[in-house]
Amino acid sequence: MILEKILVADDREENRKAAKEVFANADIVGSEAEAIQRINENEYDLVITDMQMEDKYSGLRVVKTALENGAIPYVLSHAGPSHQGVSVSMRPYGEDICNAKGKENPETWKEAKSRIESAEGVHKNYQEALLRAKSRRDKVELDDVIITAMYFTKEGN
Repeated sequence: MILEKILVADDREENRKAAKEVFANADIVGSEAEAIQRINENEYDLVITDMQMEDKYSGLRVVKTALENGAIPYVLSHAGPSHQGVSVSMRPYGEDICNAKGKENPETWKEAKSRIESAEGVHKNYQEALLRAKSRRDKVELDDVIITAMYFTKEGN
């Protein structure tokens, strides 16, 4: 699946630089506030966000705004307490990608891009459901408890 209009939100400069190498035409921002503003002003196909930016739930608020505006959101976050882990998890579905590589490594972003674009199984169903809702011009509205259950795990954040 090719997703053309992309937003990446991450509070760390080295991660944004690596993302830009892979998503050359993406809009790249460094905070929850910037991400939410861009999502509300533009029609994105895909939003990839860090989980913890200004606070522990910044990424969830970005996800919720993306869903409400018809974008397909993914969270790409370091595994381990307080960003200290070296493996990276992609949510929903809590898949580990690029063990022993952090988000400052472009290979992590390449693997995430590949998994998103060649979605199969649950990822394909997830993307297709959101695209159907978007095509009907429905807003996808989930309550905060459901979003938290889908994207947030205590051990990963």
